[in-house]
Amino acid sequence: MVDVQTIEKNFYPVVVSERLARGADELESRTIYTYFLLPDEKGEPVPFLISDDHIDDRFARQVLETAAGRRPEGLEKIPLGENRYGLTHLILAAPQYHSALNGRSGLDRSATVLVVPIFEPELSGTETIEDFHTLRRHIIPDERWDRTIQPKVQLRYHNGKTEGGTGNGYALVTFQTAMFEVGNLMGVEDGFVEIINHKGDVIEILFAHDEMYTVISDRDDSTGVLASFDEAGDAIWAMLNASAG
Repeated sequence: MVDVQTIEKNFYPVVVSERLARGADELESRTIYTYFLLPDEKGEPVPFLISDDHIDDRFARQVLETAAGRRPEGLEKIPLGENRYGLTHLILAAPQYHSALNGRSGLDRSATVLVVPIFEPELSGTETIEDFHTLRRHIIPDERWDRTIQPKVQLRYHNGKTEGGTGNGYALVTFQTAMFEVGNLMGVEDGFVEIINHKGDVIEILFAHDEMYTVISDRDDSTGVLASFDEAGDAIWAMLNASAG
């Protein structure tokens, strides 16, 4: 069950305004706030979201009212209206996709839906449980609503000089890590860097000659163009941040 009494047993202090409840976990250096939108009727899913050391009841209400009534079996991605942070979408996550609210006394996690505000390129909404956990833990500080965008980057690479690579699989990394491997590719004929964005679009980088790369889009060699390191970075960044449209 999720009601005001249960929330008050698990958080302090708790502030309730109409159906919006905000509970606090006060840590040594910061406070974590958990917002709940209490249901109108018994049996309705209870959406909630988490904020790292920042109170914004108006934004929390907007997010949770947008998600109200939805109960995804896994992940669901939906648009979010205009807001002060520029965040564009919400990821709704079923309880098996996260550990939030674990160990809370009397609080029925199965009745809840975690709501994660994002920029569109950060998550596709089709991630596995493991990938969703990795992206939220290591790449996207999604509890910081005022963050800069951290687009989803799936990296596959091979470098014959450094003997590094991901084999046939992909690693979830930051844009900075991907560009580090592009830099390592300079002068290496036996190697490649392949990057996939949140939509499944692909860009491949090969060393060409001198200090130039060949940039290939969607595995179509006819799209190949020469590019400097900075130009390759610009092309990758644009692809990573492309809208699903």
